[in-house]
Amino acid sequence: MLKQRVITAVVLIAVLLVAMILPSKWPLALLLTIIAASAIWEWLRLSWPEHANWLAPALGFLSFLAMLALL
Repeated sequence: MLKQRVITAVVLIAVLLVAMILPSKWPLALLLTIIAASAIWEWLRLSWPEHANWLAPALGFLSFLAMLALL
């Protein structure tokens, strides 16, 4: 279990560093948008478990689209 978490952390740190090093702002903005939408989705699943089947994915996707529109 710990080995899997360490491998995941190393891969995510590598992806983040690559997105930060690239000269364009779009890879980092897209990565942060995906992270924020995932956090909203998880928060909604924890806050309203009875509506998790349809509300969390829908609002997570809508927030993802809204954040992309702001870029």
